[in-house]
Amino acid sequence: TVPEDMKWLDDVEGISTDQGIRHSGGANSFISSLKLFLDTIDENSGVIEKAYNEDDIKFYTIKVHALKTSARIIGAEKLSELSLKLEEAGKAGDMAYIRNNNAELLELYRSYKERLARLNEGSAQQDEGRETVPAEELEGAYEALKEVVPQMDYDSVEMIIGQMKNYVLPKEDAEKFAEMERLLKKLDWEGIEKLIE
Repeated sequence: TVPEDMKWLDDVEGISTDQGIRHSGGANSFISSLKLFLDTIDENSGVIEKAYNEDDIKFYTIKVHALKTSARIIGAEKLSELSLKLEEAGKAGDMAYIRNNNAELLELYRSYKERLARLNEGSAQQDEGRETVPAEELEGAYEALKEVVPQMDYDSVEMIIGQMKNYVLPKEDAEKFAEMERLLKKLDWEGIEKLIE
C-alpha cells in the first residue's frame, strides 16, 4: 500500500493505486512514476496536440502509444484504454475516430494536473519554518538568472534555484522554478530562457 502521507491517492478519481503499485513494481516506484507523469503532462500533451494539429499521424500514434504505457503504470486505466484505442486508430489510419476522441484524450490527460497537484506541494511540514519570499529577493533571482542563463552557467542557475527553495514562493513562481529545475537537468537552456523572459 501507499505510505501514510500519500493515502489521499486512494481517493483520486481515475487512478487505481493497487494497479499502479502492481504495474510499477512497488509503492515507491509508483510514487516516482506518478511524479514523473505529473511533471511531463504539459509538455507531452502539447506534443500530442501539435502532432494532431499538423496531421502527423505517425508521430501522434507513437506518442499515444507511450501515453498508454505510462498511464497504465500509474493505474490510470481509462486514460490508458483511450490511448490504446487512439493508437489502434492511428495504425489503421482511422482519422474519424481520432478526430472524435482526441479532445477527450487531451482533456482527460490534462485533468491529472489538478488531480495530482498535491504531489508537488510536498507535505505541509515542509512549509513550516520557511518564510514567504521577499519581493526584492524574487526579483533579484530573476535578474540574476537573466545574466547567467545566456552564459549557460549551470552552477549559478542551480545555486539560484537552491536559494529560492528556502522560501515559500507564490504559486506561479513556484511552478516556474520547479520547471526550471527540470529543464536544467535536461540542459534545455532555450526552455529556461523562455521561462524567464
